[in-house]
Amino acid sequence: MALIDEISVFLIEQGMTRTRFGRLAVSDQRLIDDMQRGRDLSAPMEMRVRGFMQNYRAGLIANIPAKSEPRPRRKVKEEKLLLPHNEKQREESLGNAQEILFRNMMTKGCSALLEAVLRELSTIQRRNRQSVA
Repeated sequence: MALIDEISVFLIEQGMTRTRFGRLAVSDQRLIDDMQRGRDLSAPMEMRVRGFMQNYRAGLIANIPAKSEPRPRRKVKEEKLLLPHNEKQREESLGNAQEILFRNMMTKGCSALLEAVLRELSTIQRRNRQSVA
């Protein structure tokens, strides 16, 4: 049986991923992918791989837990927009809303959408001014 076939059987038996196997066996997470693409292993490297599988099956190598889940990325704090009932304060709030949207959208890199939202807010402000007058 070829070494790559032995490794495949080992991975199924142990429920281990290819990258984890390569990392634990020879500190090369691309080992199996490279072997499938035709990489030939030197005799000492092949002995290390076979020795790792033998020792792991015999329980001489502790079952090292897989890495924990990656930490979630930090979310950009979005500010809430509450419009007051007073017309003057509402107009000021809409101006503040433009600033809030601008800051939030720029951090997310959505400049085209930002421009459309700002145009819509300007239209709302004009309508509010007309309804007050």
